[in-house]
Amino acid sequence: MSKLMELRTVQSNAFRTLVEVLKDVLNDINITFDESGMRIMAMDGSHVALIHMKLFSEKFEYYHCKQKFNTGICMASLFKLMKTVGNNDTLNMYIDENCMDELCIKVENEPKNSSTLFKLKLLDIDLEELNIPDVEINCIVTMPSNDFQRMCRDMANIADTVIIQSDDEGLRFKCDGDFASQETLIGEANHGLVFNKKQGESELIEGKFALKYINLFTKSTNLCNTIELYLKPDYPLILKYNVANLGEIRFCLAPKID
Repeated sequence: MSKLMELRTVQSNAFRTLVEVLKDVLNDINITFDESGMRIMAMDGSHVALIHMKLFSEKFEYYHCKQKFNTGICMASLFKLMKTVGNNDTLNMYIDENCMDELCIKVENEPKNSSTLFKLKLLDIDLEELNIPDVEINCIVTMPSNDFQRMCRDMANIADTVIIQSDDEGLRFKCDGDFASQETLIGEANHGLVFNKKQGESELIEGKFALKYINLFTKSTNLCNTIELYLKPDYPLILKYNVANLGEIRFCLAPKID
């Protein structure tokens, strides 16, 4: 049986985590497959967040794609199948040329000599072209992903929004709720926050963002040890995670306007 697309990876845990994160933000989406890999570019239903994911073909144990095509997938349905995948499983996904309305997902466990085949019904979704202009980012920061997740989760107990500032002293996070406020300053450290690119000394970068969305994005923490934050005045906050060694995912969150 000739396959339009086929991939295989031992990074099953990362793949499962990726799908779990995506299903909390996106519903029915198109995934683009071509010879370079698989890609998602989609906005959430409220048009507040944009997700851009790219997994590179050369990072898979095996990857084959005959031609570029888009396939519609319900992320919640995909996760119901993916959550059965174990850390020691090998994940195979393919689409047969004579059955293009199904995504076949084969989960294999060599030590147990077992395999399970799922067939997920695909959707016909109108393709929404999203063009993102190239812009110069003023400030790029790398920090431990678990530190960022913990801080944003704690702040969500106080307020709905966080103000993120980059200034001479470092990166500042502030929130103000009905019963309390919090301000956390994180400076550069050898095993902590690092400025990959910093704005001019007199320039203050500031933006207010919804913690609900940030805390959905930080479910990606298990994918990698560090997160990159891209900051620019009056511009969406961009959070970048590596998807194990398969590729990367970027979450773009529009600022809150008072």
